[in-house]
Amino acid sequence: MLMWVIAALVTISGAPWPVVVVAVVVAFAPVQGSLLLIAVAVGYGWFRRTRSRRDESEAVLLRSLAGVVTAGGSLRDAIAQSEHESVSNDVRRLCMAGASITEVGAAIEPKLPINGRRFASMCAMSEHTGSSIAPSMRTFAARAKDAEDRDRQKRASLAQVRFSAWVVGVAPLALTALVVGANGVPEPGGAAVIIPMAVGAFLQISGTVLVFVISGRVAA
Repeated sequence: MLMWVIAALVTISGAPWPVVVVAVVVAFAPVQGSLLLIAVAVGYGWFRRTRSRRDESEAVLLRSLAGVVTAGGSLRDAIAQSEHESVSNDVRRLCMAGASITEVGAAIEPKLPINGRRFASMCAMSEHTGSSIAPSMRTFAARAKDAEDRDRQKRASLAQVRFSAWVVGVAPLALTALVVGANGVPEPGGAAVIIPMAVGAFLQISGTVLVFVISGRVAA
């Protein structure tokens, strides 16, 4: 019964679906499920880090655009030919249709969370002044890289905190449930043993859920 309560709380806490599945497995086989839980937590963290490295960042886009402009190409053509995920099909259509660079900058602004407004302003100014925009884009790229590095470090720290919460908060409960399920309640039994065990389990579960709620708010 205790493990089913843990599985329900894991689901409510917003944990990744692989962890929810493992929590259900823990309810049936605590020891095997606990080992699987640790393996899934490590694997999921590795997958997230690998995926984040594969995803192209805002800094990558700005550096590539700056490179094309420095080589003599136009910003409109550079954006139209970019395969970066921030350049949507609508933005490419605007470029191909010969829309003003001000319109293109305004369209791509929402896709650049760090430098979107600056980028749009730079596009509008360049259309009227004709000044070189490559230095500004390199500055934007450096700013984006610094922000992305800080975000990556924060997420890595939160992942470590969450992993510790699973190991410290869930694994002991799983092993306790296994021992109780195999050998019954320790002597002398009764309220003198069951109540402290229930209170301890409640505190561990509450602490684990609290860690995930707080870390989720920090990550948001």
